[in-house]
Amino acid sequence: MTVCVKNEQDIIGAFLDYHLTQGVAHILVTDTGSTDLTPRVLRDRVPGGQVTVSQEHAGGFDQSRWVTQMARDACTVHAADFVLHADADEFWWPLHGDLPAAFAAVPDDVTALAVPRSNSCCPPRRSAGGGSG
Repeated sequence: MTVCVKNEQDIIGAFLDYHLTQGVAHILVTDTGSTDLTPRVLRDRVPGGQVTVSQEHAGGFDQSRWVTQMARDACTVHAADFVLHADADEFWWPLHGDLPAAFAAVPDDVTALAVPRSNSCCPPRRSAGGGSG
C-alpha cells in the first residue's frame, strides 16, 4: 500500500494498524512536510518492518511522481502481489475476508480494478459473523 501524508497525526496510526491487520504486507509512506506529530507516529511504526517512510520536503507538490515511485518500489523492492493507494483517511474495507483474499479472487488477467467507495463519518463495524454491517 502507498500513502502520501502531511499533518495526519489524528488518523495515521489507525490507518496503518487497520491496513496491516487487513493483510497489507507493507505500507510505503511519503511524508510531504508534516509539522505535527505525524513523523513521530510513523517512526514508532517503522521498527516493525512493515512500514517504510520517505520524506519529501522540497518545494512543490508532486504527488503523481511520489505515488508512482512508491508503486514501483512496492513491486520491485517488496515483491507486491497487488498495490493499493489511499489517503490517510481512506480505509480499504473488503466485503468478505481480508484484502489478500479479496485480491486473490481477481482473475490473473485483470491488471486494474475500479472499486466502489463509501463515505462514512464513523468506522464501519463488522458483524459477529465476520461480514460487513
